[in-house]
Amino acid sequence: MPPKHLPYWRKPALLALSCAVFAVAPISSASNNDINNTHTSKSATHSSFFGEASSDIDSTKTLRLDIPHKVQDLAYGEFLYDYFQEKYFSAITKALIADYRLQFEHHDEQIQVLVGSLFVGYGLLNEAEKIFNNLLSHTTDPKIQEKIWFNLAEIYYKQADSEKSIRLLQTHLEIPSDNLQSQVSLLYALNYIRLNNLELAIKHLREIRNTENLSSYAYLNLGSAYSLLDQPQQAEKYLSKLLRVQGKTELIKGIKSRAALALGKHYLKNENYTAAAQAFKNIRLNGSYANTGLLGLGWAYFRSNDPTAALTPWLELTKRAPSDRAVQEAYINVPYAYESLGALQQALDGYHQANRIYTEQQSRLNQIKNQILTEDWVDQLTSSADFSFNPLDKIPGFTPPEETTSLYLYRLFATHDFNETYRNYRELQRLMQVIDHWHKQIPVFHEMIAAHVERMDRLAPEAKVMAAQAETIYKEVSEKLDVINNRLNEAFRTDDTTLTANTKQLELLERVTALEEKVNQLPDTVGYQREKDRFRVIKGLLMWDLDSTAIERRWESVKDRVFIENQLTDLENNINQVKSARARRLQRFAGFETRIESLQKRLQELYKQSQYELLRHRVYLKSLAIRHIDMKKTHVQQLQANTIYAIARIQDMAFNQHRAQKLKMLVPYLYLKFFLL
Repeated sequence: MPPKHLPYWRKPALLALSCAVFAVAPISSASNNDINNTHTSKSATHSSFFGEASSDIDSTKTLRLDIPHKVQDLAYGEFLYDYFQEKYFSAITKALIADYRLQFEHHDEQIQVLVGSLFVGYGLLNEAEKIFNNLLSHTTDPKIQEKIWFNLAEIYYKQADSEKSIRLLQTHLEIPSDNLQSQVSLLYALNYIRLNNLELAIKHLREIRNTENLSSYAYLNLGSAYSLLDQPQQAEKYLSKLLRVQGKTELIKGIKSRAALALGKHYLKNENYTAAAQAFKNIRLNGSYANTGLLGLGWAYFRSNDPTAALTPWLELTKRAPSDRAVQEAYINVPYAYESLGALQQALDGYHQANRIYTEQQSRLNQIKNQILTEDWVDQLTSSADFSFNPLDKIPGFTPPEETTSLYLYRLFATHDFNETYRNYRELQRLMQVIDHWHKQIPVFHEMIAAHVERMDRLAPEAKVMAAQAETIYKEVSEKLDVINNRLNEAFRTDDTTLTANTKQLELLERVTALEEKVNQLPDTVGYQREKDRFRVIKGLLMWDLDSTAIERRWESVKDRVFIENQLTDLENNINQVKSARARRLQRFAGFETRIESLQKRLQELYKQSQYELLRHRVYLKSLAIRHIDMKKTHVQQLQANTIYAIARIQDMAFNQHRAQKLKMLVPYLYLKFFLL
């Protein structure tokens, strides 16, 4: 069984290069041009990808990314930025994070459908199914529901659950809309073909009327399906239409060559050899299907009783790399054509050459198999990559090595299974590298904690002295504050304005008090009465000044008292914090140590698990390669067995002819001998 892996995103264009009977491209692509033609609903309430969704529809928003539309959420714009740069994994990650943070206020359903489509592209069909099911339960627009049901049915088809796909189509898409009817019928047909129910497949293929909106992949599927179901006219209709497609891109050329190959096989099957030869001639001479096309062209000529013409493409094939299946068959076909033309000696030489080639090929296949069995074969396929430590960076794709091994394994290298598994293998390699990098950073954290503890130990005596000094200051200031509080309380109680006098007023008050003592000692004579009156005026002015500013001074004193009390409270808190700082920090660092140790264990477990998965992927990749090589060996062995049989047959024919020639020469001699007697 293949390992469970996360497939990387593949553009639908690449799927046209498959060599299977049916094109493996999806009926409806998950690309940005084909995600949906319907409109989405505006979120009245927020929904998560697996939670609730809104049901209010806003027809001003589209699910198609090729149609310009207003971006109202910053998170949605970030998603589109990564999406159009083909950083699909990063786009999914940011979308999930933004959804968790409730950042999709206006594009909720849009982002769900887009992420669901990306999940399909990544092969995460179960997760995509959850998203689509959630949308179905909250979306009221019938067009959206219809498209989602079709996407779900397509998911089940990709999961090889054709019965569930058919059941879903029958339940929810019994009468599809006009723009979806052809795709639904084609999906029905493909499901029934997989179940080998050809009658129902034909029935649904006949229901396809409007094929204008079908993609080139659908035409290829239709043509191949009709050919398989013995519907030659329909097969010719769709495959021939593909040959008339305009365009010079590699994609168009590949599709046209694939269609020409399918059409040529169809004509060969129906014994229309002239048309088959013409179809095979439409295949590019140096394309992916060139060798198979040359082989088919030779058979078309041979079946039309023209072995001489068949020799031309077959001899051309023998000049190509003998690792290809079509070339290997050409080595036995060439002497077979000579044999049909009566050139037995050339045929015998050709069979002997084919036998030597097949022996060499088997030896070469055994060597490749031994190489595959080596422990580091998978790592030798490509040069070691210097991965980025960012898990979201793009992994470089697989590039076949420039050596003869690739000539025997290129079909395997082109398969979806191999590429997905190899990509996951590289992802695991990078993950192990990242984990190892993180694991090497663990001692740094321990050193940081040790440095902090050492610094605390070094500062502890100084902190203790400073805390003691602060306590002394706190005690002295508290005592002075008590004196101030007593004076202030006394001033409020007795309304004594002198208790709240400022420095200048206190100085004047002391001078007036001293002067008053001297004035009181003066005799009550007329000469001193004037001085006493002047003193009373001065004292009255001072008391008036004290009374007029008393309220302001009292509140200033209250403010100063509150300020000092707050400062003392802060000082007390700081003293307590300094005293408990070491214990608190040590407890905090102990928690860090525990977390670091837990993280270290998790990293070790994750590294072991990644190592196990890496080994499992390596074994699976090797098993794919071994299976591919064994199939090639079996094919070569069969060809060699037929070659040896052909050599024996020709040698037997030559022996019989030689024996008959001897008998023919012996009869006249016997007649002459009888005559002489």
